Amino acid sequence: MGMDIAEKARHDAYWDSEAVRRPGLYRELQRDPFATSFSFGRYKLHPILERALRGLEKGACVVDIGCGTGAQLSMSHDLGLAVVGLEPSIDLRTVAQRLNPDVPVKDGSVFRLPFDDASVDFAYAIEVLRYFPCADRLNAYQEILRVLKPGGRFFFTMSNRYALDGFSVYFAVRSLLSRLWSAARPPGTYFVSPRQLRGELRAAGFGDTEFLGCVLGPVRIAYKILPRWSPRIASILDPLDDRLFKARWAVPFAGHLVAVARRPS
Repeated sequence: MGMDIAEKARHDAYWDSEAVRRPGLYRELQRDPFATSFSFGRYKLHPILERALRGLEKGACVVDIGCGTGAQLSMSHDLGLAVVGLEPSIDLRTVAQRLNPDVPVKDGSVFRLPFDDASVDFAYAIEVLRYFPCADRLNAYQEILRVLKPGGRFFFTMSNRYALDGFSVYFAVRSLLSRLWSAARPPGTYFVSPRQLRGELRAAGFGDTEFLGCVLGPVRIAYKILPRWSPRIASILDPLDDRLFKARWAVPFAGHLVAVARRPS
């Protein structure tokens, strides 16, 4: 099933529209990280990814799986890493290559990685695996394990089942309205808990897994119900958000659930 879903992304109307919309969202992130819920989420997520990348040696092989318009590729490239972007959507891939002319961006998906066994030091997938059910995620984990070197790590995000932002309810309502209006619909999102995700990764063969989180509920809710005031609210609550996620109890309630799984040595 997963390969069928990945193949659909090559010509899906939703991803075609994202190829037009996403570059503007990332430009807005550079202008004002508190402007929208999207920009605030990426503003909190990017430092977590950057810290993980900074722990790699120069020239390490890094793969951005489902790189979209390539917003994270420059981060890896600027750190001196040998990064490759993978993206099945033709339109998204075209934008990613145009914005990152010095980085190879290939046609590929998480279910068929164009790399040799044990050849990749670090792989990451930002907002990719949340679109696949458990059986497909297990296939993806095994393919990632195949290409990772012993001790290599996989960094990815998922939708948190118990996130205090109520995204699961919001997504259900938005999907219903999209069907009623025949609009381009986002792909289905699957929600997980850290405990469930740890079990999946162990079943696939991964070893140690670290869970991190960012963006607690009140901030993202504000963007939905108080759009005029939410940038100010987010900027005020931003330091509190950082302090909260130094505590492990907050991770299962985060808007962004981050997993960093290691292939056994």
